[in-house]
Amino acid sequence: MTVHRSLSPARDSVAFIATAGPPGGKLMTAGVTVVSGNVAASPAQVLYQTPLGVSYPAWSPDGPSIAFVDWDDSDDYFIEVVPSSGLQPGESPTRLYTAPHPLALNQPEWSRAGDRLFFTEYNQDVPGSYVIKALDLDVYGNPSGTELILSDPRFGNGCGEVSVAWTRPSLAFGAGGYIYVLDLDTGSVTPICGGGAPAWSPDDSMILFSITSKGKTVLQTITLATGPITTIGAGSDPDWK
Repeated sequence: MTVHRSLSPARDSVAFIATAGPPGGKLMTAGVTVVSGNVAASPAQVLYQTPLGVSYPAWSPDGPSIAFVDWDDSDDYFIEVVPSSGLQPGESPTRLYTAPHPLALNQPEWSRAGDRLFFTEYNQDVPGSYVIKALDLDVYGNPSGTELILSDPRFGNGCGEVSVAWTRPSLAFGAGGYIYVLDLDTGSVTPICGGGAPAWSPDDSMILFSITSKGKTVLQTITLATGPITTIGAGSDPDWK
């Protein structure tokens, strides 16, 4: 089974988490091509494997790095980065951020310039405690500070997915079965529609998302300027960049 997919900037490869086989998880990549509407994938490459599990890969905007969430047997959570070409023998992922237990992390998402990683953090012992943060990176990719982006009890229930616009100062997120857009300049939040796992279109004019109704999960798009919602088909965990 594969979950939590992320498309490369060149749109010729996909990073994903494979959960089949032994306990734990594998961060993997595979080349993809589309021929006559059909997707063909090359053999997958394992970038990182752990007996505990990994989640939420996010391809950097310039391509050479993939961020993801990892955790250890103390239940501490981490944001880490590996080269998209794979680790060298004996090399370990680069750890950028630590959330000590009982904190946990969801879905890192890069800014267009690659100088920030947005993510959600929550306290596993406190329901409705989700917040959105940003990790600043220096020119060498090292952590240089953390900013609290959104902490609002109205959105603290299940705020697990974020998507950063690249042509406007906006961040889409899902919370409590609804999608919202946060203006990063003013801090204002606009409700958009029901659904979750939002993903901006390449020109930031539309949002692709998943929604579940009557036991079926489908992908839909909404055009922000005009509002129509279009159903694409069955699916979940979309990525569009």
